[in-house]
Amino acid sequence: MILRSVCDPAIAATLERHGQIGHDLATAGPVAVNETWSRIRTDSAHHAVLWISEWPRSMVYPGFLSPILLSNGIQRSFSLICTPMRSDQAARDIRKKNVEHISD
Repeated sequence: MILRSVCDPAIAATLERHGQIGHDLATAGPVAVNETWSRIRTDSAHHAVLWISEWPRSMVYPGFLSPILLSNGIQRSFSLICTPMRSDQAARDIRKKNVEHISD
């Protein structure tokens, strides 16, 4: 039922009322798909991927992503993928970038 409602949010209420509908994997996917370079539409849902290529280098307020993540009327998923770094390597990287920043 969850997979089906991701493809077609307009049918979520119907799926909740009728327990048997939408549980079969054969009918869980979208009925219609329209793909373009910038987005994909499945039934009544529109999907897009937003990628942050570079995080802010200046001071920003803590909720700077809130207009994207917390706007009303939109169901969304958010993934943040971080690569762990050893603390000595991170400190060395910060010192190097600080020297580059000062020398500019």
